[in-house]
Amino acid sequence: MTVGPGARKSYLVECYWPGLTEARAASSTRRAEQAAAQLAAGGAEIAYRSAIIVPEDEVALCLFEAASPSDVAEVCRRAGLPYDRILQVSRLGA
Repeated sequence: MTVGPGARKSYLVECYWPGLTEARAASSTRRAEQAAAQLAAGGAEIAYRSAIIVPEDEVALCLFEAASPSDVAEVCRRAGLPYDRILQVSRLGA
């Protein structure tokens, strides 16, 4: 479903990922970026924004802008990105 400008919200995807490495995270986030672009090309309001990884804690945090958390979940499914939670968040600053 396409929504008007400004209807996107920010979502944080929490991935608790045993064996996480920077290379594995980079590969998965590239796939997530591509999957988001494919959904967007089909009319979904979604965009991959960035990721932060904490290898010592086996955690990856991915940020998306989307109209719904279900669109974010679909991107993760298509990208093979394991996740534990999808949370709506507010961004402060730049």
